[in-house]
Amino acid sequence: MRPSPLKSPHTHRPLHTFEPNHVAGVKRPDTLSNNSRNAEPLALSEPLERLAVEAATVLEADYAGVDLLQADDGRVLVIEVNGIPGWRGLQQTTDVDVAGAIAEHATELVAEFDQQGRFHYASPSFASRLGHDPAELIGRSGSRLVHPDDLEASNRSLRSAFETGGETRAVHRVLHRDGSWRWFESTGRAYRTANGSPRYVSIGRDVTERKNMEQVLLRFFEME
Repeated sequence: MRPSPLKSPHTHRPLHTFEPNHVAGVKRPDTLSNNSRNAEPLALSEPLERLAVEAATVLEADYAGVDLLQADDGRVLVIEVNGIPGWRGLQQTTDVDVAGAIAEHATELVAEFDQQGRFHYASPSFASRLGHDPAELIGRSGSRLVHPDDLEASNRSLRSAFETGGETRAVHRVLHRDGSWRWFESTGRAYRTANGSPRYVSIGRDVTERKNMEQVLLRFFEME
């Protein structure tokens, strides 16, 4: 069925000023090119809210950008779920600091780095997940928390983001304050601040249990 872009909300969840699992809707006039200009607030019906929340929940995302399109027959289709949503369109429709709200209340690790890999921001989840005081990380190199065996790939991912401007992904071990290592899957993207300074923002999800299970399965099959 041919979708109708005029009926296509772009939704994000959640913001700290709203109830948990609340969905904020944005209607974009140019959905297919992902253009954030001229975004308009969109009041979502309960079915659309539920669909957006379910799409994010299936992917175990604390927050996500969910693109919905309505087909000619009335069906609403989920066409994309973004783990790192572009919220500029949403920001145009609200006075809430969307990026700040997400970062401050995410259970995942949210961090911002300069081109030298130094912390410019670390979310409160660094304390709950890894035992590190976020304030103590500012100005320090992020590489000091990365396992030596994973450092080269991590640095390569950072360089690639600044060189290409595209999204990068890395799976690496991160040091807990107690000396143990936790596996994190991180995605990130480079951007420029209002004054033109290059920055890299990353979101890391704890996948330690998944990696441990992979090791158990690997040992099991090696015994076969």
